[in-house]
Amino acid sequence: MTSGYHFHAKIGAKCQDTSTSYNCQCVPGWDPATDGATDCNECQFVPCLNECSCNNLFNDFTCDCTGRYKGSVCETATRNFIDKLLTYNPSAKIGIYSYSDEPEEVFSITWSGDKDKRIAAALQIDLDNYLSPNLSHALQHLRISNQFTSLRKMVVIVSDGMWTDMDLIKKTVSYSEQDGIEVVGVVAGEDSVIKSYQAVLNDPSQVFYTEDDDFRALNSLTAMTKYYVCVNNIFSKRQ
Repeated sequence: MTSGYHFHAKIGAKCQDTSTSYNCQCVPGWDPATDGATDCNECQFVPCLNECSCNNLFNDFTCDCTGRYKGSVCETATRNFIDKLLTYNPSAKIGIYSYSDEPEEVFSITWSGDKDKRIAAALQIDLDNYLSPNLSHALQHLRISNQFTSLRKMVVIVSDGMWTDMDLIKKTVSYSEQDGIEVVGVVAGEDSVIKSYQAVLNDPSQVFYTEDDDFRALNSLTAMTKYYVCVNNIFSKRQ
C-alpha cells in the first residue's frame, strides 16, 4: 500500500492511506462505514420526534406525522410556540393544560423559566386515545382559576379542532373575553378545521394556521404577548 490519495470504485469515495489502513471521505448521502458503498440511513439517528415513523431517502429523510404532530420532524405547534415566544419575549409567563374531562396542569405559569424544560414538559402531554377532550370545561376552569398574573391575559388553544360542543365552546369563549381574557387558536390539523376555530372565536383574525414545517404564523402570535403601558400624559403637549 503506497502513501497518498487514491480513489475506491465505490461511488466516488475519496480515500487516504494511513500506515496501517485507510480513511475514506464519502460524498454526501453515502455511508462512511461502508467506504461509500451504501446509502447512509438517516433514520438510524431517530430524527422523527414523538414516536412518528421515519422514511429513509438518499441524503435525506421524511417523517410520517400522526395525530396533531406537524413539522419536518413531527414537532408540535406547542413546542414551536414556546420556543418562539420565550425567544421573543423572555419575560412572558406560560402555563400549559391538557384538556380532558378533568383539565390536567402540565406546568404552571410560576414553574421553571428554563425554555428547554418547558418544551420538554410540553412534549410529554398525554395524548392517549381514551382521553375525551373537553375544551369548554378547560376554558371555564382557566377563567375562574385566577391564575393570570400579567396585565395581558391570553389563552392559546392548540387543537385539531374536532370538537362536538361548538356552541358551548363559543359561549365559554365569550365569557372569557368579558373577563378580559383573549382567546386565540393555533390550527394543528387539516385545513377544514379552520372553520371550527372561526366558528367558536369571535374574531377570525385570532386563528393562526401552521402548515407542515411552516410555523411563521406563530411570529404574529408571539408579538401579541408584549404589552405596553402608556403613561397618563403621553398625549399631553409638552412645553
